[in-house]
Parts: sequence; structure tokens; C-alpha cells
Amino acid sequence: AHFEVTHDPARPFRVHARGGVAHDLGTRFTVRAYPELARVEVVVTEGRVSLRRDQATATDSVVLEPGELGRLTASGPPAVVDSIDLATYVGWTTGSLVLEGVTLADALPQLERWFDVEIRVADRALASRPVFARFRDETLTQVFDALSLALGARYERSGRVITLHTAAPASR
Repeated sequence: AHFEVTHDPARPFRVHARGGVAHDLGTRFTVRAYPELARVEVVVTEGRVSLRRDQATATDSVVLEPGELGRLTASGPPAVVDSIDLATYVGWTTGSLVLEGVTLADALPQLERWFDVEIRVADRALASRPVFARFRDETLTQVFDALSLALGARYERSGRVITLHTAAPASR
């Protein structure tokens, strides 16, 4: 979810997700807490956000600044990552699907949500290949044609199910 919040100390705005709390300090930010992620991710595009565990005190929180990513796992303190590619985390808010340096396996949930399809990968070697791609306004066919070419793969579609296979070597 992406939030644009005008800070009001009398009415604090908090997002509770998977045991974590993102508390706005006047900002624009994105919270990612998908079932396939073992963590909550908060990315700040403007302003500041405090990130902590639900039951933690304010002293157990971190304050995220613009361009920073906060990660909160099931255990341990929140971690902060700076110098991230914001488009990877918030590109969807402007209609862009950004897959930068993730494995195909890690990109699948984003692709499934984006196109409302189920994607299967026929072999683990293909699933572990890195993906570097940015899409905007491309159709499902255009995206999978591009991914297939880049990954040395082929795909088959049957209704809502897409299956990716390693492409057969070209015959000589």
C-alpha cells in the first residue's frame, strides 16, 4: 500500500502489518507485507516514518528518511538500508513494474499480482536466474516475450496459468 499523509499529532496515522508498526511523521511511504515476504518493508519517498515492532517501545524504533528502506523481520530490531532504487519499491504507484536484480523466483509474486495470473517455473536453474527489467504499459504477452528472450526461456499459457521452461538449445 502507498500512503500520502498529512501529519497531525492529535490524530496519529499508523500502519500495522505482520507484527510491525509504521508511524507517519508527515510523509509519503509504501508498506510491503506480502505473505511470501518473511519481513515487512517500509520505503519512504518524502518526509519521515518511524518503524517498530507492535509491542516495542519508541526507543526500539528506527526513523526512516527519504530514499531509505526499513525492514522488520519476525525477530530482531528493525534494519535500515539506504541508497536503494526507489522505483523498485514504488514504481507501481505510477504504473511501472520494476524488477531489478531479483531472481525469477522472487519476481514471480509481483508478476502474478500485476497480471492476475499463476506462474510456474519448470526447473530450479531457471528460477534462480537474475531478472533486470522495467515495464510500463506492456501487455502480459510483451512482458513474457521479453523475459523469455532475456532468460533463455520459453513459456506456455493455458488460461490464467503460465509455465516457463528453459529454452531448448538451437539446432545447428
